[in-house]
Amino acid sequence: MKAIKIIILLSIVVMMASAKGFAYFSTTFWGVRAMGMGGAFTAVANDASAPIYNAAGPGFMKSAEVTGMASKLFAGLNDVEINDDFLAGVVPINDTIGSISAGWGHFGGVGLYTEDTVYLGYARNLNDLIKLDWMQIALGVNAKYLSHSLDTSHSYDPVGTLSTDAIAIDVGIMAKFSNGITVGYSGRQLNTPNMGFYSDLGSYDILAANDLGVSYYSEKLPILGLPKFTIAADYLMRGGDNTLAFGAETRVIDGALALRVGGWSEQINLGIGYELKIGDSALLIDYAFGMPFDVQETIGSHFISLGYRFASPTPKPQVASAQPQQSLQAAQPAPEAPAVQQSSPDTSNQSSVSSDNSSNSSGDTSSSNSNDSDFDAAKYLLNQ
Repeated sequence: MKAIKIIILLSIVVMMASAKGFAYFSTTFWGVRAMGMGGAFTAVANDASAPIYNAAGPGFMKSAEVTGMASKLFAGLNDVEINDDFLAGVVPINDTIGSISAGWGHFGGVGLYTEDTVYLGYARNLNDLIKLDWMQIALGVNAKYLSHSLDTSHSYDPVGTLSTDAIAIDVGIMAKFSNGITVGYSGRQLNTPNMGFYSDLGSYDILAANDLGVSYYSEKLPILGLPKFTIAADYLMRGGDNTLAFGAETRVIDGALALRVGGWSEQINLGIGYELKIGDSALLIDYAFGMPFDVQETIGSHFISLGYRFASPTPKPQVASAQPQQSLQAAQPAPEAPAVQQSSPDTSNQSSVSSDNSSNSSGDTSSSNSNDSDFDAAKYLLNQ
């Protein structure tokens, strides 16, 4: 029975790609939002799963975000358990340093064939270097640790558990235009690492994947009036096998509820998401469904994730606090003005007294009394 499971599982993996080396690490069913949009995420890539689709994506993110995903692939197939699990996080530090990311993805059948990917990523927005009013550019890179294993203990030719690992490199670039259009490029496994189980049989290189993407975002789509609308298309090239994927998303109820649709020639996907605001942060709940056209007796694949987006660390302008300081600074000279004004009569009166005493040798009694009175009044005000 377990041998049958192995055959079915490997048949499904191989069916996902026809070229040599393409089957290994070709399944990136990670990120429920992206899956709801048919995987057309190369020019969107703005959540915790961004590095998987475009290493440059986190360069545009302003808030830290984490996510955890679980899935059931090809549900309904008897005696087959294929899962795709994912944990990831993105932390934007600041505009000068950029953003860092990390994640783990797992694909495979329980106790049979498995693939694991662990990555660390870095991305940065180049706005301070390339100052353009009509475009923003971000670059990114991922370093990935790939490992896979195959348990053959219950197969027709048991040789135990086979496993191997390697390091892979991804790069990405995104350009956002002021008219809502974004274009992106993602190069994955560009160093084509060898992942063959048997070294004496030669290398089994993981083929590089080159993805081109374009997307358009509008706060309100003209004519149809769909709010917070995104439409995207990806062209994936790997090992001579090219795939065109499409996806769309709209957010209603003040952006809280997301509705998604997408797919490619072998599958159609649907998705839904809800964003629960918690102050300036948000709890993210997403679900996606994919129905393959070429896998019989399945009721589709199911993906669910729970994420959290933290409040943006970007400091807000201190407009309100600056005004009292300015008012206080402006008001500070006011109390000094009367003192200065009062001291002037004091000085002039003293001068007047001296002048009167020197000019009037006989001493004008009324003038002297008046000056003495002014002097006493000034001294009283200063003491107050």
